Amino acid sequence: MQSNLNSQFQYETGSNLTKEQCDSLLSKNGNSLKEACIEYFSGASYAPNAKADQSLQWVLIGNTRAGKSTFTNKMTETESAVVGKGFGQSTTSTSKAYAAVLPSGSKVTMIDTQGLNDTRGTSNSDIERGISKAVIRGGTKGTIDAVLLFQSCQVDSFGYKDLVRKAKEIFGPSIQSSLVVLFTKHIQNPDFAEEGMADCKKQGLRSFLWESIDISKSKMSIQKTELQQFLENKNPYRLNEAHFFLRKVVEKAYLKQANAPPLVNERVENYTETIHEIQSVTKYKTVTVQVPETKRCGGFGGMMGRTKTVYHSINQTVAYQEPITVPKEVQRSRIVRAETKPPLHQFIVPAKKELLDNLA
Repeated sequence: MQSNLNSQFQYETGSNLTKEQCDSLLSKNGNSLKEACIEYFSGASYAPNAKADQSLQWVLIGNTRAGKSTFTNKMTETESAVVGKGFGQSTTSTSKAYAAVLPSGSKVTMIDTQGLNDTRGTSNSDIERGISKAVIRGGTKGTIDAVLLFQSCQVDSFGYKDLVRKAKEIFGPSIQSSLVVLFTKHIQNPDFAEEGMADCKKQGLRSFLWESIDISKSKMSIQKTELQQFLENKNPYRLNEAHFFLRKVVEKAYLKQANAPPLVNERVENYTETIHEIQSVTKYKTVTVQVPETKRCGGFGGMMGRTKTVYHSINQTVAYQEPITVPKEVQRSRIVRAETKPPLHQFIVPAKKELLDNLA
């Protein structure tokens, strides 16, 4: 029965979790398939025990080559985040957490995410899910102080609007107040940065100019302090809001699945059937038969040539056919028609979109 649950869980989620991982998730939820699916899609299975501390937590989101890894290296004063030189491929293959100490002495945890719209085949939905996992895994507390949306000034168009939408898909609409557009490489293109900041203001978004390359060490320290002050958040975003929102998404997906037409699957099934065949067998029995014999009559009649028939009883063995029923196995085939609902994971994206549209 457990193997059937595992198979159904993998079907519903479209995941490639190992048997042990499926067993663990199902067991944790009392072998309830629905609760296990809700936990899987909401990311709650990755939630640590949040710690009540005073450290900061920033999430870094941006398209490829937007400057996230360089920003991380400047903040940590290390080269721990790999900086790439090619276009179209993310230099951050997985979402990671980095710790840094700001000039004020405050500690900050930064979640450096994989570049969105990577050309190597990683889907945005996979990247977004990786962001959610990394935020929950890497964070030291259950809140997000800021989500930094990286906008390079060395491009031809504003990509942060798409990042705003993606951030809301990940965390829910209430993340809006924690979003900050970070314009990087602005010294090389100040007009672009000025236009972008004006556009952010119209959109009700906060923005900040950041330079990682053309800046001295002392000015970098000042810039870090200014950024910390700018990102000060009296009402940080609570991660349980993300879990609550994603749980509603999964429940909405279940409703959509229930109302969806079933998938019809037909297959040929071979089976063995036992039939009863009538056959004949030869049997023998002994019977008594009367055998006639002609004899001459006695006396004068005999002399006159008269005869008579005399019968003798003799035993004979005779054969006869008797019908019997014999069981016989025959191979047959039949078409089996089964109906099943489409997998749950196909309804997650439309359910999320519907909830976001309703809340917009």
